Amino acid sequence: MLAEESKITPDNKLSEQDQFKQKQRQQRELEKQQAEEQLKRQQQRQQLERQQEEERLKRQQERLKLEQQQEEERKKRQQDRLQLEREQKMQVEPQRAKQQQLEKEQEKEHIKQQKEMRELEKRQGEQ
Repeated sequence: MLAEESKITPDNKLSEQDQFKQKQRQQRELEKQQAEEQLKRQQQRQQLERQQEEERLKRQQERLKLEQQQEEERKKRQQDRLQLEREQKMQVEPQRAKQQQLEKEQEKEHIKQQKEMRELEKRQGEQ
């Protein structure tokens, strides 16, 4: 009987060893799967972060481009306004100069008429 027991015992030990090795393999496989899943999640997170950064940069570039366009439009409006002011001034100045010239001529004419009236009065007073 002892011989039979000794045969059973090594089988049991072998079976326990096999079970232990199988559990170790399963544990390693589980750890491997977990590591792969963690790596996959990390890669997905990094991809998402890259996409978000690309989108942020794209929005920033669009904003800068819009600001540049707005600044160019503002400068163009300012240039147009200044050009219009210059053109209006060019129109107003000659008119103003004409008006002043006309007023001077009228003043001279008025002085001449007054002088002629005094001379006429003086001559009439002499007669």
